[in-house]
Amino acid sequence: MAGAQPPGGSTPPPASEADIEERLRRCEETLSKNPADPVALSARAWFLHLLGRDTEALRSVDRALILNPDDAASWYREGEILDAMGRYEESAQARVNGLSLSPNHEEWYKLGLTLERMGRHREVVKAMDHVLSLNPSSGKAWAKRATALNQLGKYSEALMSSRQALNFSPRQPYPLYTMGVSLALLQRCQEALPVFDRILTTIPEDPGSWFWKGFCCEHLGRSQDALQAYDQVLSLEPENENARRSRSALQKKLGEAGKQG
Repeated sequence: MAGAQPPGGSTPPPASEADIEERLRRCEETLSKNPADPVALSARAWFLHLLGRDTEALRSVDRALILNPDDAASWYREGEILDAMGRYEESAQARVNGLSLSPNHEEWYKLGLTLERMGRHREVVKAMDHVLSLNPSSGKAWAKRATALNQLGKYSEALMSSRQALNFSPRQPYPLYTMGVSLALLQRCQEALPVFDRILTTIPEDPGSWFWKGFCCEHLGRSQDALQAYDQVLSLEPENENARRSRSALQKKLGEAGKQG
């Protein structure tokens, strides 16, 4: 079950929705005897979150934190709940509070994801650096660091991070993708194109790889291949404005070249 592992806590992940309901019932039973039990309130919050009842979950974990503000697991749970509610600033602060009490490389990574959603890419790099200080072989942290560096225009540094990610996670497509993006943005499209082709052999419905394939083909003068790649993006994501604009601009350029010819 995705997302079932509680952040920062030792509670075993539930196996099914029925298991979640049963554990929630036990929390309610404990709280009926002692309404001020912060452990039960925090656990209750997590099970409510897993059931999609985030408003109730937030009230429960808030109460747990009033009773025990030094519980890192509850701060991490609050961060997860707030993140699911789209309240990213508050989620980031909750995660920072937890990290100040009990540093954890997975929670640093989750903080980075929250910061990424807010477009705070410099802080994402710092969060991933914290992950890597605790777990230097985290391929996903190296790859996420590369993505943030690409967003900051630091393409050469991003390429180095992508290669580190591939050293630790050679079979994962995401580090390969970030490496391809870095190469493309460095105008090394001849090297980038086979990277995206490799991804598309295993994930043929990846719109990001189709887009960057189109970008590379366009820069290599393979206009028809580029148009076909942009068409693939739009067949997978009809609302993809980057692909739509790129295709339109390329068609316009081809039209103008035809008139001049």
